[in-house]
Amino acid sequence: MQRDRDAELHTCFRRSYDANLKHHHAWLVRQVVAGGSHAKFDNELTTWLAGLEAIVLRLKAFLAQGSYGEV
Repeated sequence: MQRDRDAELHTCFRRSYDANLKHHHAWLVRQVVAGGSHAKFDNELTTWLAGLEAIVLRLKAFLAQGSYGEV
């Protein structure tokens, strides 16, 4: 934004994301930033969240069984 004072904020954000963060993000995050299909995003997000929930439940059970504390 400092180099191109006439650029809009979303343009600056997109340039910064592409240059600095894009290569660190998985397909799912890139689709959100790129404005991908909402239906496809919802399906992918649902699948991802279900997997995350399974991981969290396993970790919580492990911590409880070992008396390591609670999350």
